[in-house]
Amino acid sequence: MKGAAAQRRIVVTGAAGLVGRSVVQQLVRRGDDVLAVLRPNVSANALPAGVSAVEIDLGEKPEQALAALGRFDALIHLAQAPGWHGFPKQAGAIARINVAASAALAEAAIAAGARCMVMASSGGIYGPSPTPIREESPIKPGDELGFYLAAKAAAESLLGYFRPHLLVHVLRPFFVYGPGQAPSFLLPRLVNSVRSGTAVRVDGGTGPAINPIWVEDAAAAFIAALGCDTAVTANIAGPDVVTVREIATLVAARLGVTANFDETARAPDNYVADTSVMAHKLGAATTSFETGLSALIDRLPPET
Repeated sequence: MKGAAAQRRIVVTGAAGLVGRSVVQQLVRRGDDVLAVLRPNVSANALPAGVSAVEIDLGEKPEQALAALGRFDALIHLAQAPGWHGFPKQAGAIARINVAASAALAEAAIAAGARCMVMASSGGIYGPSPTPIREESPIKPGDELGFYLAAKAAAESLLGYFRPHLLVHVLRPFFVYGPGQAPSFLLPRLVNSVRSGTAVRVDGGTGPAINPIWVEDAAAAFIAALGCDTAVTANIAGPDVVTVREIATLVAARLGVTANFDETARAPDNYVADTSVMAHKLGAATTSFETGLSALIDRLPPET
């Protein structure tokens, strides 16, 4: 890994999202000129002062708007289609933003003279595994992934064709969590279940084992990729492996309540990422799960 030069112009899509906000903040702190790409009607209030922002609908033929961005040095593509949990609703938008827009962004980056592009994929494309998942582990067939993850896998495949012309890095996050995250995601959902007394399902008595990553550590990995001289494909995950039962127990202790569990005999689907490539190429995550979880709980609204 090489240190990235300051005062470069970096385009960030999905800049108002959980990871995007942290990426923009960290880029600004290190002195980069950031251009935040926001979905139409998304507020720029969460962005640091002085950050330029532009509204582009990546799901509606964005080529002309992207060409108007002018020259830039690198691009971090974090944008996600809204409503992806509700398939088949928003299926067209998911495909356009995850697949078509990824190709359009790579094309625009080359035209803009950019050196590299960093794409946010997903650790979910591997499917569960009883052993830690490495980057060379097979990706599940599309008919087993579900539409959203199949679109992520398709985008990875298509972006590979740009690598003779653009340094393309693909990062596969596993269970990013942090303040401001939507309540439908795993960690906020578990906190809210424990808080409300709802039983938490734990297959096999433990539930899945995972290694979640604190949002600031995930953002740091995306920024570190900007300084890599060769294409990187890396799992992005945290330093601690925990089961869903352990998470709920920690939450309960933090809240001063008792966690309730619904134990099943089904074997748990583990999603533990091997982070050797991340540690070597991008730097290991440094926030312990207990530290991050406490910060998440402290900053969640009373009722979510």
